[in-house]
Amino acid sequence: DTQWAHAMAPRAKIYLVEAASSNLSDLIAAVNVAKALPGVRQVTISFGSAEDSCSLVNYDSAFLQNGVAFFASSGDTSGERDFPAESVNVVAVGGTTLNVANDGTWLSETVWSSTGGGASQFEPRPVFQDLVQNIVGAYRGDADIAAVGDPNTGVSVYDSLPYQGSSGWQVFGGTSAATPIVAGIANAAGAPRASSQAQNSVLYAGIGTANFHDITKGSSGTLNATVGWDFPTGVGSPNGLKGF
Repeated sequence: DTQWAHAMAPRAKIYLVEAASSNLSDLIAAVNVAKALPGVRQVTISFGSAEDSCSLVNYDSAFLQNGVAFFASSGDTSGERDFPAESVNVVAVGGTTLNVANDGTWLSETVWSSTGGGASQFEPRPVFQDLVQNIVGAYRGDADIAAVGDPNTGVSVYDSLPYQGSSGWQVFGGTSAATPIVAGIANAAGAPRASSQAQNSVLYAGIGTANFHDITKGSSGTLNATVGWDFPTGVGSPNGLKGF
């Protein structure tokens, strides 16, 4: 996360906040620390658990801080709807399969077949999704935006400690790679927003424009790509900074 947030926003000051455990209450406590750090404008979150009504009632408000946008991974299990990605108070980030030329030029993207997302069973549709009401219906839809998540087309990460018997440069994927990538791009754009909902309003205003690569092919379970906004990839993937 830190390496790819830095790759996207090399001039940013990046804090790493570690939770006391993987229990949701401890993870939320870490979010509360992160959002209160001086100068923070984006918080990137690579954890998730299957959404339930209790999580939304107890923890939705944790993702509210004036001047801060929260970015949360949609999950790496097809058909799974995760919290906090299904919260209306985050920018939910889905995963794609990315194809580039030898020089790194973008060629095409499709839906990563394992990205999570879908319509929440509990969270009412936020105002910023009124533009896609015909798709999401009465409930919040996830994702809002997407970036490379497929480990087969993943990102290079340097690990100085052995991981599964290997160290040094390795390739990783997952929506936990896509999320810091998008958060870093938002930071590099230099236009901080008052909240995640404000950030999403800007993103959704760019549907169908050159600000995003519209992902129109591929599927994850029953979630299919289509022209314009769709569940697995939202508005699409960033095409530079203008969409932010």
